[in-house]
Amino acid sequence: MQLTGYRSVAQTNGCVLVVIRDQFQHRSAVELGVPEERILILETYADAATAVLDGRADAYASVARAHGGYLEQNKSLSLETVIVGRDEKEPAFGSFAFNKSDEAFRQTIDEALLAYLGSEQHRAMMKTFGFDDAEIDLVAG
Repeated sequence: MQLTGYRSVAQTNGCVLVVIRDQFQHRSAVELGVPEERILILETYADAATAVLDGRADAYASVARAHGGYLEQNKSLSLETVIVGRDEKEPAFGSFAFNKSDEAFRQTIDEALLAYLGSEQHRAMMKTFGFDDAEIDLVAG
């Protein structure tokens, strides 16, 4: 079975997708056509990986970086990461939340981020975590 993202899971009869409880990927799966009865909700990456390895599920959805980190720590697992293409779902990035009435604070943070994101310092720091320039450009662009 060749899975390329949520839509291929939705279109593959009987394909079961694991999501981690309270992560955004559950909503993405449903929005992109995966029926609720083919979504298995578990608590941890270890639980999700085990479900795929023991055949209770065909794939699990989460953040690609988190998958990569988990697999790096568990090299004996016969699993791979599949990046969902932009044609299916635009990448989601982390964010900050601010009190709506504190416009000055939000603006200060925005200015600091605009100055930092994509800088040589930012790139050097992100490369220590395995990000390449193309991935950094997604947030710095």
